[in-house]
Amino acid sequence: MRPFTTKHKTIWLCLSGWWARWLSHIWVIKALAEHHIIPTHVSGTSMWAIIAVLYASGYSVENMIHSATTLGRKQILPDWLEFWKSQKKWLLSMKYLHQILEHLPQQRLEQLPIPTWISVTNMSQWISTSYHQWDIVPLVMASAAIPWLFDPIKYEWQLLADGGIANNFPLEPLLECDIIIWSDVNPYQGVDRSIKTQELISRALTISFNQAVVTKAHHCHLFVQPRELDAYHLLDFDKAETIINLWYQATLQQLQHSDNPVIKDYLHTS
Repeated sequence: MRPFTTKHKTIWLCLSGWWARWLSHIWVIKALAEHHIIPTHVSGTSMWAIIAVLYASGYSVENMIHSATTLGRKQILPDWLEFWKSQKKWLLSMKYLHQILEHLPQQRLEQLPIPTWISVTNMSQWISTSYHQWDIVPLVMASAAIPWLFDPIKYEWQLLADGGIANNFPLEPLLECDIIIWSDVNPYQGVDRSIKTQELISRALTISFNQAVVTKAHHCHLFVQPRELDAYHLLDFDKAETIINLWYQATLQQLQHSDNPVIKDYLHTS
């Protein structure tokens, strides 16, 4: 079991979600560990909710990589012929995610060795809620359920969907932590060319997500957002290796060149 405190500091890791880019968060954890920074609290939304509970359950980086790769493009997207035969409303399947979650050693958030908060959007009331006590399987599946790609999760008379809809940066639960680290997978850069439909959807959401950066980034002691990721889209699972390397290198660079006094002091005494 990981310690709850590192050098008597509480360290909160908050990472936003965005499909193919979510794998990058595993390498953020790896880069932090290489600098002796071990998060004592985690929060997440959308696909990051998956990595949050895997990490809080005690999974190593290697085990998280193994679990995450089973959710790659071929496993999530169904056979198109079978899709059209069945005439299902939703394009993607959650069955592989369910299989991973149901084998976790703990099945409720409050049982996890590391305090964990998961954000979901209540579609019935149109509010964002962060949970630290609840059943893991329906909660994480709901947090990752992008409405136009997945069927929302019905649980205890509530209709729950992707937490990123209402709050892609769930910083609120633990602002009192000594160190707050936020890794954002939604950089945005302008373009001077025509945009295809898939990219248009991706960029529209990215613009929306980035509005929170202006109001929340100042709370963070370390903020990682490599601009190069703007070139990768919603379902670029086949480019995962490139995305992962970008994020890993960006995190290392931020740690090595951070001018935040809290981070500098922590690294100096580690």
